[in-house]
Amino acid sequence: MSLLANLPSKLSKIFGPLPAATSHVTAILDGLAAKNSEKLDWRNSIVDLMKLVDMDSSLDARKEFAIELGFPGDLSDSLAMNIFLLNRLIIKIVEARYVSAPPTQERSTSNCYKSNARRPDRVAL
Repeated sequence: MSLLANLPSKLSKIFGPLPAATSHVTAILDGLAAKNSEKLDWRNSIVDLMKLVDMDSSLDARKEFAIELGFPGDLSDSLAMNIFLLNRLIIKIVEARYVSAPPTQERSTSNCYKSNARRPDRVAL
């Protein structure tokens, strides 16, 4: 079973039904980390980020996740794989909350695609 298959439902349990401002993603993750009994450094550790969002963080699970996400390197190079996964999982979290969610009153897309308008689905990480 794909590790990505359950991610949207897990994230909606964490972040709630309505999208918040993009800057809130880090605040929410920081809040979850603060409440966790383990000291999780989710900003620098893929294992900690995966634990924080209730994903299997074992080496085998990370290798499977890397394959799903198209990791171009050697799976035995765990440092490169973990850096790749950390960046990609953060992007997936943002996409799950802001790109795949249908527009709401709080996030209307009607005026977002003018040439000089800032698109709400483009996030600087």
